[in-house]
Order: sequence, then structure tokens, then C-alpha cells
Amino acid sequence: MHYLGRPMCMGNGHNATLWAPGFMLPTALDTEDRVVKWLTMSVGEYLQQRSPVMDYTQDPSTFIKTKQGDIDVGQHFNNFRCHPIDQHTLGVRYIYTNNDEVSEEREAWFRFNYLSFGNRCSLYKAVQGESRTIEFCKGNPKDLKNEFQFSTCHLHLPCSMKYDPSIPIPRVMLLQKDKELATGEETFVDDCRVAGRAKEGEFDHARAGCKQLKSRMNSLGNQADDRKYRQQSLRPGAWSGLIIHTDTPFPWRSTTAKKWTKFRKWLQGIRDLAFDHNGFILTADLRSVAGLGVNVTKVYPWGRCYLKGFFNALEAWRWG
Repeated sequence: MHYLGRPMCMGNGHNATLWAPGFMLPTALDTEDRVVKWLTMSVGEYLQQRSPVMDYTQDPSTFIKTKQGDIDVGQHFNNFRCHPIDQHTLGVRYIYTNNDEVSEEREAWFRFNYLSFGNRCSLYKAVQGESRTIEFCKGNPKDLKNEFQFSTCHLHLPCSMKYDPSIPIPRVMLLQKDKELATGEETFVDDCRVAGRAKEGEFDHARAGCKQLKSRMNSLGNQADDRKYRQQSLRPGAWSGLIIHTDTPFPWRSTTAKKWTKFRKWLQGIRDLAFDHNGFILTADLRSVAGLGVNVTKVYPWGRCYLKGFFNALEAWRWG
């Protein structure tokens, strides 16, 4: 017996009867807002003292740095159940195939009790459920024993009296009682990125934040998969295709080598087609190039303007 695991929601017209709203997901800027350059004092004190000069030639262990850790939710859709009144409409028919070509083949119906792949509104429901779970696990921000606590909100907006250009981001700073930037978290579907600031050898807020989220998520049945957990580090891996490292005094960002190489290869192919009058590219392929370009230009925003030609070509069939 072989389990197919994916209902044919597109072929049987099931998705045409459903509705799923649009929703926002974190971007590269949200992740950057959790990262601040090396400082010998808390972020709040640094702003109060009007950006004192930092001597980065001294011992690196004297600086407060930002570490980041990643939590991955295992079997994301299976963490959330379908409503009982909808379960009878969501399932698959399985046929037991006989090789004798004589006997009658049996069939069985299997019902999905959890969110299934291919269902139009599954992603929205899973992201909504994950957001509510994370919000609950982060706890009360006024509780001083809570790792995600904060006491004040500092608006760090350009052109305002309190704006400090030496710290261009974040725009909104949640500060703890000790005036340090609060431990924060961003979740892209099922990938959680936790960031916290601390000196080497002192209490690791990033590790404590990951521990709090993982323990509380698992207690609610939301699987914080240990196999995919990446411990806190100054050089964490990619998160939603973005790499942010803080092992130098000033944070830097980049994309993965795989995406960069793939994007360059596709652009080279399009350029070669341009010199061939009989050459053409499928709309689906052009859309893939443009989509990857949008992801890459999150890291390198100066290239965003050059994507206009791709979208003009995709819409060239429209009148005007």
C-alpha cells in the first residue's frame, strides 16, 4: 500500500469552492531590525551618550554582540487540525491495484484530519496558527523573568530629534529594563529566527530565547524539530534566502552562493537568447527568473530597478 499524501484539490474543483485571504510575511528588513553593531555598552546608553566613539582595535570579548539561532517547525501543516465540519470534504480515494488483471480492485477513502498540501487555504491557516502559537510562547512582555520582555519603545526614525545615523536600523527599538535591545524573533512560515545580544562568556540571551520558544512550542504540540535546530551563532545559516553575519563590528548581509550562481546563469541564458532572433523563452521560465531576482535584490537593492524589463515582458500581452 502506497500513501500518496497529496489530495488532488486542483483537479476535482475543490479549491474553486474555497477562499484564502492575502497575508504579510517577514522580509529581510525585519530580520535586520534584530541586529545591531558591536557596542561596549547597551543600545539605550549608546543613544543617550550621543554615539560615543567605539575603539574596535581592543579585545573583541569586551563588546556586546548579536547572536542568532534558528528553530524549524517539523511537519508544519500536520501541527494544525482541520475543523471537524470540514474533514468529510477533504480526503483522497485510494485504489488497491491487483496485478492479476482478473480480480476486482478494492478502493478506500481516506480523510485528512490535519491541514493538507494542495488545499487552497492550508497555508493561510498554518501561518495564522503558527503566529498565534509564537505569540503565546513569547509570554508577557512585562514579566522581568521572560526572555522576550521589554519595558520601553524607542522610535528611531530618520529626521527625528532622537535619530542617530550611526545606527541606521532598527527603526523601532524595544528596550529591556537594562536599556539593552530586547531579544526578538521573526518567523517565516515555519522558520523562526531568534536574536539576542550579550558579551562573550556572559548570559546568552539568544540561547535562552531559543530554549524558551522550543520548550513552550513542544508543550503545545507545535514540533520544534531538534534535527533542524541551529544553535545561536555570530555566523548563522541562511534564513529565507538571506544571510546576516555579526562576526565583524558592523553586520553584513549576503545571499547564498547557490542562488547567486543560479541567477547569473539564468541571466546569461537570456542574454544569449537576445542575440538569437529565433530564440524565445517560456513565460513560466521568465517568471521564475523575475521571482529569483526579487529575492536576490532584497540583499542587493541597487539591482531592483533592472527587474522592470522582466515584468514589462511578462505583461506585454496586455493591451497598452
